Amino acid sequence: MNVRGVSVLVAICTAATLLGVACGDSAIDPGADSGAGSDGGLDGGDRDGATGPDADAGDDSGMVRDSAVADDGLRPVLSGFRVENAHRDRVYFDSSEPITAATATGFVVSGRSAVGIYAEPISLTGHYLLVDAAFDYWDTTTVRYDGTGDVQDLEGNGLHEFSLQYVDNLLPEPEATDRLFFVDASASSSGDGRSEAEAFKTIQEGFDAIAGESTPEGTTLWIKAGDYGGESIDMTTSGTPDKPIKVIGYRDAPGDITAMYWTYGKTNPLVASEMPLLDGGSTVERAIQFNSDYVIYRNLQARDYYRTFVAEGSPEGVVVDNCLVNNTFRTHGNGIGFKGLTATRNRIINSTVVNASMLNFAMRGSYSLVENCRSYGDDRGNATDYYLDVKGSHHVIRENLLHRAEHNGHVGHGLSLKGRAIDNSETAVWVGEHTLIERCEVNNIRLAIHFGHKEVRYNVVRDITITGDAALSENGNGGILVLNSSHNLFERISVDIEGGYAIRLGATSEDRISEHGAHDNIIRNSIFRGGSVAVQVGSDGDSTQDRDTFGNQIENCTFVGHEYLESNPNGRVQSGNQLTNCIVDGTNRRTSVGGNPSSFTFRYTNFHENAFPEEAGEGNMSVDPQFVDASGGDLTPRNPALAAGLPLEGVAYDYDAHERDEVAPTVGASEVP
Repeated sequence: MNVRGVSVLVAICTAATLLGVACGDSAIDPGADSGAGSDGGLDGGDRDGATGPDADAGDDSGMVRDSAVADDGLRPVLSGFRVENAHRDRVYFDSSEPITAATATGFVVSGRSAVGIYAEPISLTGHYLLVDAAFDYWDTTTVRYDGTGDVQDLEGNGLHEFSLQYVDNLLPEPEATDRLFFVDASASSSGDGRSEAEAFKTIQEGFDAIAGESTPEGTTLWIKAGDYGGESIDMTTSGTPDKPIKVIGYRDAPGDITAMYWTYGKTNPLVASEMPLLDGGSTVERAIQFNSDYVIYRNLQARDYYRTFVAEGSPEGVVVDNCLVNNTFRTHGNGIGFKGLTATRNRIINSTVVNASMLNFAMRGSYSLVENCRSYGDDRGNATDYYLDVKGSHHVIRENLLHRAEHNGHVGHGLSLKGRAIDNSETAVWVGEHTLIERCEVNNIRLAIHFGHKEVRYNVVRDITITGDAALSENGNGGILVLNSSHNLFERISVDIEGGYAIRLGATSEDRISEHGAHDNIIRNSIFRGGSVAVQVGSDGDSTQDRDTFGNQIENCTFVGHEYLESNPNGRVQSGNQLTNCIVDGTNRRTSVGGNPSSFTFRYTNFHENAFPEEAGEGNMSVDPQFVDASGGDLTPRNPALAAGLPLEGVAYDYDAHERDEVAPTVGASEVP
């Protein structure tokens, strides 16, 4: 779980406003994006939270550039994209060195149009993009740059293309102070709810009181910690963007819960005295239904429902914050923790689900956020199927932990993006474009990253750590699985597993209406350790899935210690797939026993200490990478002979955010220091 000796979760916490450095790939999404422009390049940011390469190498503290400093040739890097309260029609950002810019050409802000740009003179901060409509608290936004603009440093080095950088929304949560109601399960009888002394006894009474107000917006319902039994509540009253309704749990006094009290442990109980507890007793259908707009639910917990917090309709502006769910199941395995936010601008943040038998977390619709959540599965009898399932477009999924803790009879889906239900219905289709998944950790889940169906395209996945113990997953673990999806980018992925595949591309019987298997995806600047097969091209056993898998590019990746380099177990059709500028080290066999070789072309790839000869191909080589510390996980090569790769469009930075040599880049995930 460590990258260069630094825990990914620590890096997440320390890198909240430093969102990576930029690089480009004009092959990704050349078309329009919901009217917002084209998606040019792809991110190449800093995995460990540094600001990225800095042309000033020491001028940052003074914020003023010495004009006598020689040009070192490095490109400027933008980071820290954010919306601030003082100017809601701007996206502020920082730069690694002073920049100039005259127009916003090339910038695409999701849900808005960039109409201007300002570069603070001789400064590393204070720059901003001007947009055509102000943001509010409910917006989830990304920004990208297609490379056609005029942003450059003071020496004329232009900005590389980049894509899908997260824009941190720093706008304050709207107040809800128009009226207050109180609920206390320990009250001897229900009062009028207007004070703690006259609190309602049930949560439903509180919901009914809100519904009874002529102007319910701006109401806060305070719920005191306690056992509320098997209540099943339907919130049907909406707030407004400026005056949401708030449903907030507290322990002893309103506002006293500021963080999650509970930490994961298989035997750790939910404690009613810490937060309000709903207990379905394994007989009640739902805890709370989210069927209204602009409602914030905070500090609530529930257990033993069939479906815990769900939305049957399409609410907008729902926030679920610091909530906890345990044991959501049915005997036929369709228990759901959080699901059904099918409209737009919703959030699930700082929340935890343990053992929902079908879906721990599910996000639908568009422009929504899942951040800092924890998804666990350890129930042998009701195994979790999907740990975090996403359908729809323009979501941001970041800083989440997905952990399968027991050998429980189901291999599981980790970070899952799909385009439709498994019945292949044309009427149940979600177009899944321009979603950003970043800074997540996936443990012991075989389908760790799972993209399925042709509607899933033009998405970016980066800075993901995948680990797996073969003892906890049938048939080994897995890394990146792409079936029928296209034009997606996977960058700076670390996969360290036992058994299973590092990368698998193909088609699935769940998607019978797609014309092709996986195609035109890019996997780059990533490291793959262990596992059975490095690269597998294969579909499921259904003979109807013999559709071509083509045009997939694996670029500047490092593969170490696999049993097989590649396999094509069902002999599926494939063409134009390439490994370029990669390192293949310590692989025992060329192809799996009895399997069919894939048609991958190998170019400028280094083959070292494998049990088969160097692969024929342009620029291929066989030299010792001289890794810094392979056993300790540092796969930075030191052999200068590897600085003989092919310059590739879009691979401007390496795994560690170092800018690559534009003439002779190093083969593998990291540049030679």
